[in-house]
Formats: sequence, C-alpha cells, structure tokens
Amino acid sequence: MGYEILIKSRSQKISTRHIVEVAIKHLKLRKAEEGTLEVELISKAKIQKINKKFRKINSPTDVLSFPVAEVPAPKQKPKTKLYGTIFLSCDIIKLNAEESDKLFIREFDFILAHGIDHLLGIHHK
Repeated sequence: MGYEILIKSRSQKISTRHIVEVAIKHLKLRKAEEGTLEVELISKAKIQKINKKFRKINSPTDVLSFPVAEVPAPKQKPKTKLYGTIFLSCDIIKLNAEESDKLFIREFDFILAHGIDHLLGIHHK
C-alpha cells in the first residue's frame, strides 16, 4: 500500500516530485499510518475565499488543512486512510519567505509539513 500523495494543481515555483518527497518524508517522520494525502496549490485570491468561508477570516494565508476520516475502500481492499486536503498558496509562502529572509523552498517545505501536522492532529499552541 504505502503513502499516496495526490497533487491537484501544478506550480512553476515547485515540482510535484519535490512535494511528494517532502510529504512522504514528513509522514514517515511522524510515524503516520499509510494512506492518502491531497495537496492543492492555489492562488492568493482562492485561499482568501476559502479562509473567509471556513474560518471567517477575510485575508489570505499560506496553508489551510481540511482533515477527512477513514474511508471504506471497495470490498476486496482494506480500509484506506484518507488524511484530507492541504491547500497551499505559493504566492503567500513566497512573501513570507522574503519577509523572513528565507529561501522559498525551505519555507514551502516547512509550511507543507505544518499542514500535514494539522491533518495528523498536531496543532500549534
């Protein structure tokens, strides 16, 4: 079985291969059960709309995580763990990286891991 990382959209700023590698590495680090994770790269405007709708905050953010419970697979297969969807805005991540004098790729990796942690039930204080 293993981990499956579904990338719903592409970005010129980061390769899908990199996203998959970082996500799987972080899931293994957290000793997460094998399953499926969806990652969607979206615009600043789209993440702001989602943030407003679900969190009642009318401003863009770098990451939003929406967990999903275990989903039964077809009868011949065991249940598959579906973690949920992580929405990432590369535009906001780039701005945050510039403001904190970090490389975009390092900030992206940190924010992706942060989103995964939320799906795993690990939240900041």
